Amino acid sequence: MKSTVFRRVETADVLANAVTALETLKDASAAVGTVPFLGVLFGSALGLIRTVETVRADRERTIRFVRRLSELVEHVDRSIAAHTGAPDDKLESSLAELQSALMRMQKDLEALAKERFLSRFLRRGSISGRLQEHLETLDHVSRSFNIACLIALQAAMNWNAEFDDQQVRNQIRQFITYT
Repeated sequence: MKSTVFRRVETADVLANAVTALETLKDASAAVGTVPFLGVLFGSALGLIRTVETVRADRERTIRFVRRLSELVEHVDRSIAAHTGAPDDKLESSLAELQSALMRMQKDLEALAKERFLSRFLRRGSISGRLQEHLETLDHVSRSFNIACLIALQAAMNWNAEFDDQQVRNQIRQFITYT
């Protein structure tokens, strides 16, 4: 059986690692700046993790929530990096939906964090329930983002299928000869 000191260290490590990873992603996205929503999204996720840290809900749910959020943000970063060219409208709207969901979660948890310690202690079950609801919201926006990525990938494949390299060269030759 793990001691309580080890549990606190484990929770603190998960939170610290998530914060470090998100700060790095946020700084990298600000430097590159290919997608406007990305830096704001990473900032929202970072703020949400810091808010979860202050609420002090059920340790297992807290760790699960922080890990799921970190995995989602890393997945978004990898997906956007793999998506060549400017993101399409569906992908941008999915990023906006994800960012607004993170902001709603943060506002909700900030309201809980402002309550007195005794009130939070007495309502631990409802706080854990809220974290569970937010986990489900993360799953929902993650699926929505994945669907938007698949649609963008399908659109890119359709465009590439319509114009292979030889067809593009022929179109350029025709354009040059007519002008």
